[in-house]
Amino acid sequence: MRQTKGGSDHADKNNRRWKPSRFLSALLLFMLVGSSLCAQQFQVHVNLPSDLRGSLTLTIYDGAQPRTLTPKSGTDFSGSVKQATYAELRHSAVAQPLTFFIENSHITVVFNKENPNASRITGSRSNSMLRYQLEECDYNPAECLTEYVATHPDDLIAPYLLERHIAPTAERATIDTLYHLLSGAALQTYHYQRLTERLKQLDSLNIGSPLPHFHFYDDQGTLISIDTLMRDSSMHLLMVGATWCDQCKKITEQLQQQFPDIKPLVINIDKQKTQWDSHMTDILAVDHLPYLLLLDADRHIVARDFRHWELPRIMKALDSGGATP
Repeated sequence: MRQTKGGSDHADKNNRRWKPSRFLSALLLFMLVGSSLCAQQFQVHVNLPSDLRGSLTLTIYDGAQPRTLTPKSGTDFSGSVKQATYAELRHSAVAQPLTFFIENSHITVVFNKENPNASRITGSRSNSMLRYQLEECDYNPAECLTEYVATHPDDLIAPYLLERHIAPTAERATIDTLYHLLSGAALQTYHYQRLTERLKQLDSLNIGSPLPHFHFYDDQGTLISIDTLMRDSSMHLLMVGATWCDQCKKITEQLQQQFPDIKPLVINIDKQKTQWDSHMTDILAVDHLPYLLLLDADRHIVARDFRHWELPRIMKALDSGGATP
């Protein structure tokens, strides 16, 4: 029997009508599927020496703030990252972390407690590429790695090589050139962000700029303000070193004898576990030891990040009224 208008025809129209609840459900499903496709699932299994006791943590640097994971079970980690990402594996009984990359794969680490960065890593394309490149450039690291970054500017390991292996010894012009070449996925990496902050900080430490205010721990573990140590009218030589750095001690003694009018101040980076990652090392852009800063009587920067054998030339230039490097 034919139904009147408003019966089955009207019901069909209602069924075909767009329903917001269906739209929202479809959108949510699309977002979930999209995010799962973009994220990379990883698993990291760590083989520890039988005599090593303690706990493991995995810190992943894939955002504004690093995130630290604990093992899901035993010595196994799992999770997701957006792309191959820098990470640090730490053991509570070992001072140095293992630095490596995690990505969409099953990664196995045979942990070396004597030298974590000599640990054997399998199942990871990014780590294999990094190890291969470092070994390939062992004969001439500076020139070889510089060429690699210049010819692979969008590679995920390029910012790592530039920040960790090239920048500490390269001229500023070289660093700037390579930095501006970086492109693509390299711009989303942790070490690209570190490079950006480092270059900004170096710009704020130009010759003639006042020394930034900071605190540090002395050899007795006391927190000290740099301002309290620079109240006299002397020139100061600030050296960031370490208690294990024999070269730092020799340089200090040598410069004291050669320039008795310059007051030396040594900050040992290893007196506190967190001092290497402190605000002080960030604002001074310290990335190697020893790190030298020469300050005038008004606490303005006269020279920075120079080699100790350059000090006689710097002082001679100052005495003659010339420019310093």
